[in-house]
Amino acid sequence: MIFEVKLSHIVDLHAPWQQAIKKSASIKAHESETNQTLSRVSVVLVAKGSYLEALATLVSLLPQFLVREIILVDCIQSLEFEEKIHTITREYARITVISGRVGMPLACAYNLGRRQCASRYVLFLQTPGIVSKNVISEMLTLGLDKKEPWVVGLESKGSIDPLLNLIKQPDIQYIPHSSYSGRIVSALAANCFLLPSELLIAVGPFDEQCADENVILDFSLRLHALGADLYSDKAWVSPKSVQPPWVKGPEHMNISQQLNKWDYYYRKHFSRQYKRYHIGLLALRLLIRRLLQISRKIVRAGRSKIQANKS
Repeated sequence: MIFEVKLSHIVDLHAPWQQAIKKSASIKAHESETNQTLSRVSVVLVAKGSYLEALATLVSLLPQFLVREIILVDCIQSLEFEEKIHTITREYARITVISGRVGMPLACAYNLGRRQCASRYVLFLQTPGIVSKNVISEMLTLGLDKKEPWVVGLESKGSIDPLLNLIKQPDIQYIPHSSYSGRIVSALAANCFLLPSELLIAVGPFDEQCADENVILDFSLRLHALGADLYSDKAWVSPKSVQPPWVKGPEHMNISQQLNKWDYYYRKHFSRQYKRYHIGLLALRLLIRRLLQISRKIVRAGRSKIQANKS
């Protein structure tokens, strides 16, 4: 039943990349005629989880006018996915595939991809998520409307200090001077953000000692330290998943591993406020959060079973 739901969202994989090839040719012809280079984007796409999700994300990128190249970091490592990617790359040459590994931390995967980028601007994505047709152009337009250094992306739903609340969140600022003004935010979501390659070099690699859930929070704080402004827009939505919401990937870290990762993060950024007793409080908060996650999974599993019985 779940397999049928996933397949029903992927109607046609061939037409979009055929369309992308035609657009790529027209862009190249336009550049040769005008002797101008368009502002183009390198996309670092970390493929993880279901290979159908990764294919849906990739296909949504191929017709995008501003995408110069796609650096695909394969953390799925399945034969089915490799066969599909091989078929696509024969027709769409601007895809570079980098071999990752199953369960590779997000920081490691993003670092593999960032080294291969050749464009002036870089968009970081991870699956799952079908990218809407206008979001890349809107992000780039918003960034180019600002003074450097800037980063644009989806706003993080949580705080840059989500567990202990050691610092006050900065006020969100609204700047109404243009239709693409957006708003300044404190942190970015991990699955969709864009920045100039010069700033990416200046801020340095993603910290591989951080966990997936705080590596971009760490990255956001380092961007703030460089004086970069982080922008988002309320109209932007998270890339759509083709999987049912109750289907989740396996947990890769136990409480002890999570505690070590978060302890590192807090010591790195909040050393003045972070005291010894905070370690115990941190462990308690992580334990409570894990118990809540387990209870939600049980509820979702019960609902999906009821839905399956009804169908």
